[in-house]
Amino acid sequence: YILYVIGFIKNIFHPSDAGLYFLLKIPAMICDILCALIIFNLAEKHSEHKTGIVCTALFLFNPAVVLNSSVWGQVDSVFTVFVLLMLCCIFEKRLYPAYFFFAAAIFIKPQALFYTPVLIYAAIELVFYDNFSFSKLLRHIIAGLSAILMIFLLALPFNINSVISQYRNTIGSYNFASVNAYNLWTALGFNWRELNGAVSVIGYSMIILIVIASAFMYFVKKRRNRCFFVSAFICFATFMLSVKMHDRYAYPAMPLMLCAYALSKSKKDAALYLGISVLQFMNAAHVLFYYDPATYFSTSYSQIAIIISIAAVLFFAAMCLLIIKQERIKK
Repeated sequence: YILYVIGFIKNIFHPSDAGLYFLLKIPAMICDILCALIIFNLAEKHSEHKTGIVCTALFLFNPAVVLNSSVWGQVDSVFTVFVLLMLCCIFEKRLYPAYFFFAAAIFIKPQALFYTPVLIYAAIELVFYDNFSFSKLLRHIIAGLSAILMIFLLALPFNINSVISQYRNTIGSYNFASVNAYNLWTALGFNWRELNGAVSVIGYSMIILIVIASAFMYFVKKRRNRCFFVSAFICFATFMLSVKMHDRYAYPAMPLMLCAYALSKSKKDAALYLGISVLQFMNAAHVLFYYDPATYFSTSYSQIAIIISIAAVLFFAAMCLLIIKQERIKK
């Protein structure tokens, strides 16, 4: 739909190649601004005005955010807007609109599936734990099915079979341990290495462990900001530990962790946001400006990638230790 509008503008004004490239970047840049507005609104409504201003500035002037959309022209911010809206609805215990925002996010990018556990956790808590009734359950089932129906209606103009095929190809493409994601697998030297049975099993097992850990964090720790914090953890942990990850897949963890900080105003959450941002910037900048398929496996390039990946692994380990320590202190 977005590209249709851009194509319509292109056919009217016939911009140069540079102008067309700028047009293609505009939707992502607009969504960066929308993400910032959502963060500001959340902070001002549930924290304070000053916190909203600070968090908005921290996001809009984040080099990793500017690099992703304004420089590279990637569209990670487009589906992230809907993920943020979904989580804001969950935070305010409004599940019905959350289903539709989640469906819209999935329709844009398959990576929105990362946040399925959080929506399920919220549904379990608000439907089953909070004054359960069969009529209430039925209403939520109908809302969920309606959100799925919305996806099919949105896909109709593009031929549903073609959309399903595109989605399947997207999920099944890049059958590598890592696709320029500077994570555990790149640290071990598996960037652009074909997946084998053992690596696949380990990579997908990591997802199971991440879901278990996220469930514990959601239902046991019960932070005020848990829907955002747990979502940021799932995003970054999946990026770090699972297979088939791309260089930009940790992007949503930045606004999610910033939302968590906006609600907690914890220095530790702020440090996690800054750490994720620095690592995401180093990963994306190195790939964008220095990547050359012909020279990737040359000593200098691969060594820098491995060094950044090791730094990311150490940061993620520190993040996990911090979470465990906080739980012990709480007990």
